[in-house]
Amino acid sequence: MYINFNGATMTRLYTILLTLLITACGGGAGPTLVTLEVQSASTPASPSYWLYGKAIDGYIDGATVFIDFNWNLIQDQGEPSAITDSEGIYYFTNDNGEFDSINNITVSCARSRPVVVNVPVGAVDTTRGYIDTAFDMYLIPAERGSDSLTALPSRGNISPFTGLFLEYITDAKQAYNNVTISVEEGCGADADNISNYVFSKTAEFESSLISNYSITFDDLYDDFIASDNAEWISRAETIVDFLQLLDPLKADLSNTIESMVGETVPQLVYISDTAIGQVIANAELNALAFNMRAHFTGADIGGWSNYFFLNTSETTLNKDGTLGTGYAANYANLKQHASKYETQIGGVSTSAVIDYSTSYTIREEIIDGVCANDYGLKYMKEDDTYITEYHITHHNGLVYEDYCTIANLPTNVMIEYTQKADNRNDHYSFTISVDPSVSQIVPNVPVVFSDIDYNGTLGTIQGVVYSYDELDSLQTLLQANEFVSLSRSLYDNSGTVYQQTYYVYPTYTTCLERTWDGNVWTTVESDTSNSYNDCREFITNFYGE
Repeated sequence: MYINFNGATMTRLYTILLTLLITACGGGAGPTLVTLEVQSASTPASPSYWLYGKAIDGYIDGATVFIDFNWNLIQDQGEPSAITDSEGIYYFTNDNGEFDSINNITVSCARSRPVVVNVPVGAVDTTRGYIDTAFDMYLIPAERGSDSLTALPSRGNISPFTGLFLEYITDAKQAYNNVTISVEEGCGADADNISNYVFSKTAEFESSLISNYSITFDDLYDDFIASDNAEWISRAETIVDFLQLLDPLKADLSNTIESMVGETVPQLVYISDTAIGQVIANAELNALAFNMRAHFTGADIGGWSNYFFLNTSETTLNKDGTLGTGYAANYANLKQHASKYETQIGGVSTSAVIDYSTSYTIREEIIDGVCANDYGLKYMKEDDTYITEYHITHHNGLVYEDYCTIANLPTNVMIEYTQKADNRNDHYSFTISVDPSVSQIVPNVPVVFSDIDYNGTLGTIQGVVYSYDELDSLQTLLQANEFVSLSRSLYDNSGTVYQQTYYVYPTYTTCLERTWDGNVWTTVESDTSNSYNDCREFITNFYGE
């Protein structure tokens, strides 16, 4: 991966040429990079520096560093960048309006956003030589930065260790429904919400590091080259070697996704939770588990936008660049060797039905060798008090040769209401499991969701809601293998269910009540004679019923 070479003159010449190349190409279709002049490590740090640090495996010369204000880990127009010098140094000032694209910009905000290092082919690792395989590193902020320019941020170094908890960003974005944030609003409320979520998770992570390994964040953000810490140097090199081995897989994944949606979709590749402990405890690894995620919503074309989502977990990457038990690192094999694999591809529209977001999705999922897919249609409306959703979901089994079993699941027509409150969310659902070919409750259930009568289909779903007291009369309409389920769940603000009750009719007449004490679930199942009354009061005490 590296060609050993040590020549200061050639290194500086390379950096100058790279800077000229990036500047010359900035006016094309891609983002315009704001290239900042860099200083030598011996120059005292200016008090006007908003952000300052080093890119380290060895010190990386010729890497592009940018502040990711909108949390998508991609450099967008308006996000300034810098080029690292021969000692890995980068810095940002606002002396020439570098941050003018960001509304309500503050030093604190700039210091509280991720920093990304794109290490290109041809950059120089001053310890290991020229780099012939690109890779990325990340600085995940662990705390809100100070607004003071009299002191530099204490954790500005970027290394393989400062991105170990990269998944907290994707977790945070999912917690806020993958909200799209513009660069201009990179210091706004949505961006701050994600930031605060990440801070809370990194605090938990540091606590775990201290208790399990006696390691603090000061260790992770340290300049281990200057400290001459041989163990950390070796561990960093190991992580980078594995990151570079993922490059062929990332390329194949990019090509595959682009063929599906017609656009380039950025992916995020990071070391899994289970592997973090291995990296910290052991510099010599023959394999490493990693996760991949991608999320994309395209431009509105004819009232619809393409949608794509990918989530994989715990795929083993071997030291020789293969997956699992020796398979080539490509997208097809990723499906087989991930412990969890999920993709969603579809379209979303805010104009197909007035007042509703309308979407259709084909989802494929493989979990521990069980394969399934479904295709669904969803209408969603949200106001200050309620989130209302209507669904049709068809489930189908998928068989992948000799490594997958079929998950047989029914077709569901579902109506959901979520009542929002300051300290909790109250969720109610009414679900009918139907046989589309014979159903008398939902006749003519559509099985293809593109180019249909979306308003008429919504009306069909809205017309099948029954009250709890109507279950007996509904039974006469149910066909073989059809059933009705009613449920109510209470969530706290973190999304954790702390109480739920559900009733299924007539497949089995039971009431299941589950409560959460913060650590374990307690489940109480009523017998047949009492189930109706036990469930009724809790479930029906909701607006949506």
